[in-house]
Amino acid sequence: IIINCEMGTVISGESEFIHITLINYFLSTILVNSLIYPNVEISHYNTRFSGIIKKDIKVIYIKNTCFRERDQARAIV
Repeated sequence: IIINCEMGTVISGESEFIHITLINYFLSTILVNSLIYPNVEISHYNTRFSGIIKKDIKVIYIKNTCFRERDQARAIV
């Protein structure tokens, strides 16, 4: 399994999950590919590296097509 996570930065300077991807290496299939709506305020989405902007997070929350917080994403892994 290949795991890729994108992290944002919260106001305190700590990192927070904002995206997770799990891929089956041998079958080349995507198992999980989802944004994560954080339960803390993100001060920086590290867009240069993650490609994620605040609007992306708001849209997926409204459409209910995301994990609602990091603990929900961790439970899947």
